[in-house]
Amino acid sequence: MANITEILGTDSLSSSRLTINSNFTVVNDEIADITALIDPTTATIAGIDSITAESLTLTTIISQSQTQLLAVDSSVADFGVATNFNEEVDLKKAVLMSGKLGAGGSGNGSQSTTPSFAAVSTFFADVNITLPVGSDGQVVTIISTNSSGVAVAGSANAAIGATSISLPNVNSSVTLKFFAGANPTWYIIAAYDATIS
Repeated sequence: MANITEILGTDSLSSSRLTINSNFTVVNDEIADITALIDPTTATIAGIDSITAESLTLTTIISQSQTQLLAVDSSVADFGVATNFNEEVDLKKAVLMSGKLGAGGSGNGSQSTTPSFAAVSTFFADVNITLPVGSDGQVVTIISTNSSGVAVAGSANAAIGATSISLPNVNSSVTLKFFAGANPTWYIIAAYDATIS
């Protein structure tokens, strides 16, 4: 913090000139120190070793709309965009994976047979499903809610790692992992009460 020399009411203006100039120099140096870390022209912060705060929110403008990138407080860290972790992730609590009732569609029990897997990890399906292209490394579980059975098939752009997958009963399930590349494929990594050939 800038160390400002006080000018007393009894000091004359001429005798205070050196003190005033010294105070301006101190303030200017302090501003230079701050702008070395926080650049008002580029609106960037750099060179700070640590930040202490009770909460942190980062936002940006995407397609003329404010989008939350990150919100952190004492109870949650909420990422609003796709997030890459380039090192190991050590999960010490439960892993919560979202689900959707119905084969897909809007999430209200829609009967779409070609769901979008972008937003959920589990589908409770009551109709046959044709798998779309996924994201590389994406995992999805399909659980049958139809007592007559549900068939899971690949599409022209995303094969399945089997000839056929059938979920013949309620609660029959299959978990698949998508790998992109020359032959984008959903590979089976787990199954319960499923018929796979």
